[in-house]
Amino acid sequence: MKPLYEYITQKEPTVVVPRYDLKTTPLQLGRKIDEIVEDFLNGRGKDDTVKAVGQWFEKNQNRRNVKTGTYCGVVLYIADLENKLLMDVINELERIGVSNMGGEFSPVDKWSTGGVNCGRVDIKFSVATYKQFREKNYNYQVLPSLNPMTFKKCSYGNGYNDLPAEDMNVLRQKLYDCMTTTTCEVLAFPASRNVIEIPEYRVVLTAQYDKRKLKELLNFLKNDKRYQNFADRMDDMSRGIAAYYANKRPGDYVGD
Repeated sequence: MKPLYEYITQKEPTVVVPRYDLKTTPLQLGRKIDEIVEDFLNGRGKDDTVKAVGQWFEKNQNRRNVKTGTYCGVVLYIADLENKLLMDVINELERIGVSNMGGEFSPVDKWSTGGVNCGRVDIKFSVATYKQFREKNYNYQVLPSLNPMTFKKCSYGNGYNDLPAEDMNVLRQKLYDCMTTTTCEVLAFPASRNVIEIPEYRVVLTAQYDKRKLKELLNFLKNDKRYQNFADRMDDMSRGIAAYYANKRPGDYVGD
């Protein structure tokens, strides 16, 4: 199956659980997010599924051995376009040559792709007949497959300016150290694939930051001579690539 975000990028969601504070940083969530998702899917998710199947059965009462389902994706957003200070820090990290892991720095809005994919939880629903459905004799399963919230280390450096992987991990960790808590909200998108129109869900986690710590980190990045040397080398490389493409005529081979 394709990831949730490949199906819902063009669909307008409904907020079914408004944003609230989880009172812990992303890396301290542990299995708490599993509990949040499973509790939601065994409550609101189950109600939506049963309702959708019931509406479909009203027009298809002779159908037998019905199987359907939906899913809930979980995404963590570290970047936030509305937080200028945060984006200044992230832009400086990228200028130094720090590569993000799995979409960490992706600032695409939360209704579309971007962010760190933390996995998904599938819902499986099956029932033999309409009579059994009315008697609530059906099978509803929640099958979690979430990735643990951990700090994933870069195993390779930046080949453009030779920034070592160790430095990337140190600087990425400094950004994580600025986080204070995580907010959570749950979105529902219109069904995109199934004949039975069960919503598809997304749990949106968004990191929150200490403003003072972000300012200190930005000041450190801009004034560390060693890291600024890596940044200068990245700038030189970027200018070289831009000049390379600027000198090409239409139809010229560009080597990529």
